[in-house]
Amino acid sequence: MTEIALHYRLLAAALPNEEKRIRSAYMPTLVLVVVLSTVVFLALGISKGATSRSMILYGLLMVAYVAYLAVWYPRRMRRRLFKCWETYDLEIGHDYLRRATGRHTGPPSAIR
Repeated sequence: MTEIALHYRLLAAALPNEEKRIRSAYMPTLVLVVVLSTVVFLALGISKGATSRSMILYGLLMVAYVAYLAVWYPRRMRRRLFKCWETYDLEIGHDYLRRATGRHTGPPSAIR
């Protein structure tokens, strides 16, 4: 008996909620890590006697990087998510459970 595989796609209406979830879950953590590491680096540099010019340059570089993370990186994530969302296709055929575990070769009723 040949069974037709079922194909599932992601709903387009769920995309905005997923974008918000990614922005709220990843972006604050990423920006916080960069800011804290910058503060620690600047504090260590000042305590070890680094020149003020080098510390100012590094601080400006990191401010630009945080601006990049806060403005451009979410747009990039949104484009990648949209591309992935359009092409996602889940195929569930008659052998789905056997493919998922990779061990069972008997009928589905024998799985316990």
